[in-house]
Amino acid sequence: MRNMFDYMHLGDLLAFKGTSRSADHMVSDYLSGKFRSLLSRFLTKPTNFRNVMRSTNSIISGSAALEYILPRNNTWRASDLDIYVPHHQFNRVVTYLVIFGLYKPVFPQDVQSHYNGAIIQVVRLQNGNLQIDVIQSASVSALHPTTLFWNTALTNGISADGVYCAYPRLTLHLRGLISPCNLIGHTTPTNAL
Repeated sequence: MRNMFDYMHLGDLLAFKGTSRSADHMVSDYLSGKFRSLLSRFLTKPTNFRNVMRSTNSIISGSAALEYILPRNNTWRASDLDIYVPHHQFNRVVTYLVIFGLYKPVFPQDVQSHYNGAIIQVVRLQNGNLQIDVIQSASVSALHPTTLFWNTALTNGISADGVYCAYPRLTLHLRGLISPCNLIGHTTPTNAL
């Protein structure tokens, strides 16, 4: 049954989960293992970091969250981990990753303009070829910056105990829209040669 789960996206897994108590336990175990597997690519003690996420109300978003939501059998893998942190928990998460994850800060990082003031700073951490970006939200909500992403396909998040997908009809069918706010100030091609 678990091999079948590898071919199902999050929406299908949640639908199956609701069919029985047994299915609920199987899908919950599968998703927990999938999350542990994702974290294990970046951290040697994924359970400990999940506890840090829980105590700080941090989330993972961006490409790693998209990878988690899509079927496991897809050939694409996230190359980094984006951790969004409430403004008052930022130092705690960065310190944990430096001390226990053996990551080193790479400075400076520019704050991308499409966040429109929703983030205070970004610290990029590296451990060999592994990369984690820790993004400090300007509010007490780690979710707030994710609402301003440039593409709907990335507007997803994984907390220590849950997952959200802001645009499931698009994302789960491998579709996304570009935010028109991100097109302001950019030139578009003309028909003239």
